[in-house]
Amino acid sequence: MKSLLIIAIISLTAVVNTLAQTKTMNVNSLDNILNTLYAVISGEKGEARDWELFKSLFHPDAKLIPSGKNKEGKYFARFMNPDDYIERSGPWLIENGFFEKEIHRQVDTFGNITQVFSTYESFRSQADKKTVYEGN
Repeated sequence: MKSLLIIAIISLTAVVNTLAQTKTMNVNSLDNILNTLYAVISGEKGEARDWELFKSLFHPDAKLIPSGKNKEGKYFARFMNPDDYIERSGPWLIENGFFEKEIHRQVDTFGNITQVFSTYESFRSQADKKTVYEGN
């Protein structure tokens, strides 16, 4: 019984270490962060997203600021934190299916601050050839 408990603790420690390494790998470079972000929000209709992984990509005080033009032609910006994004977009992503594919990236770095403009195409399914949206 004692050796079984030790094996269970060692196994649990190995799993925790593997998860920590996986999380670190997701944020160890700009490329990994963006690839993980696109992978997390993308999925077929009915496919659950890994929102814990999504949240691990952001600083606790991070803001997501999607912007665009509304139907009246006026520009807008929405200010959200990662939890707001999950609450607002999560159900829609699962109900409709959604894939984003990066097609261009511009990176500007000054000191320890990096700003990324990532342009993408959106699809409802990975098999789709026709985009439903292009944005940045």
